[in-house]
Amino acid sequence: MSASPVEQETTAPLSFTQEFLCMFGTDETAGPFGPRYHTVRGWRVRGRLDVDVLRAALLDVVARHETLRTVIVAEGEPHQRIHGPTAPDVRVDELGDLPAAQRHGRAEEFLNRLEGEELPVRHLPHLRVVLGRFDGEDWVVGLIAHHVAIDGWSMELLMRDLVACYPARAAGREPDLPPVPQYRKHAAWHRAHLTPAVLAEATAYWRAKLTGARMLGLPSDRPRLPDAKRVTAAHRFHVEPDLVARALSFARTHRASAFIVTMTAQNLLAHLLTGRTDIVVPTITFGRNHPDYERTVGPFFNFVPLRTDLAGCGTLRDVFDTTRRTCLEAQSHEVPFAFVLGEAPDLMATFGDPAVSVCAFQVFQYPATNVGRMGGLDYGEIRHRTRSHEVGSDIPDGTLATLEVDQEAGAFGNFRYDRAEFDPATLDRWVGSFRRLLRLVVTAPDTPLDAALREARQA
Repeated sequence: MSASPVEQETTAPLSFTQEFLCMFGTDETAGPFGPRYHTVRGWRVRGRLDVDVLRAALLDVVARHETLRTVIVAEGEPHQRIHGPTAPDVRVDELGDLPAAQRHGRAEEFLNRLEGEELPVRHLPHLRVVLGRFDGEDWVVGLIAHHVAIDGWSMELLMRDLVACYPARAAGREPDLPPVPQYRKHAAWHRAHLTPAVLAEATAYWRAKLTGARMLGLPSDRPRLPDAKRVTAAHRFHVEPDLVARALSFARTHRASAFIVTMTAQNLLAHLLTGRTDIVVPTITFGRNHPDYERTVGPFFNFVPLRTDLAGCGTLRDVFDTTRRTCLEAQSHEVPFAFVLGEAPDLMATFGDPAVSVCAFQVFQYPATNVGRMGGLDYGEIRHRTRSHEVGSDIPDGTLATLEVDQEAGAFGNFRYDRAEFDPATLDRWVGSFRRLLRLVVTAPDTPLDAALREARQA
């Protein structure tokens, strides 16, 4: 196995993403450094799982990826401090020997419960594994990782490496994996890549695009109270396969992506809820801007504002065309958010308004298959989650709408929101309007905008 080159403590400059997280403050009780700013993913595993072998394989994974054992130091000159590898915590929870038909629901409840657990940012590694056991041959493997160390794609990479390391350890040998570039190397490359010429072109675009712009806030049910403790809940929902299939077909026909098509519906929803035509919505992008780092675990995501002017749009097709242009322009001029904010200093002012909530939007599109073999075990990712829960993984501020597109089963989405600001029924209405708007966009794009909004209000 190619272990990480760092086996003892060392330091490195922060990445742009790490600096972005520090913008929200470094309080370790809430926000990006809080104990519930994490990601939880689950896999169903069938076969005789050996917990001791799994522990050994997990140590291999931690040794392979430095970010799992990296602390962000904000004092003095901010930097990242990389520690040597240590084994993650592994726990076994009994889920009960239930009938087969009830096990998926229990697995969802198990993962929801894990989202309510705390993972302190100073506790290394930034990874915990909780095994839910139905019986000796039916398990749920829950991975909890702090967001300072990973992004969504990183969770797939961790499982991929675990799948490779487990059978090697079961056979009593060292895993043999190809070398992987470390996250701190990407941080250095990224800074070197952003030359003055590259930044000049990008910042000129954002300076013009965001003149006078502020993030759009959606109306909340209750104003945010000063110093109130944030509790993030998750409202989960399913978008039916036939609608997702139509959206993907529409995207292919119109030389767009699933993100652009669904972003059109999200812009329409924002217009419906606020009456505004100047729609400024943040999205969270993949951020892996060099192919050498596609197998690197780390927080690569970037925060990108999308400003779409709906004034003058007469039909849904007009809204789609405008949204598509906005997204493609932003993609071609993407730079770390700090450089964008430098050109639009009032952009984030909306976060200070207690009566509204800025809603970010992101889409993940997965390959059709999510199953495989891990030595003598069968595994498959648990993507189909529709059970809402009152305490979940935190977001720093505002609300976050996420769609995970499964090419066979539709899309599984969630709104993450502060329970003190919103009632679940409000999120349910938003989802109903979003579905109706998306269907109109992809089946009747020449519908007049006013007529589409009237129909969406009936959802």
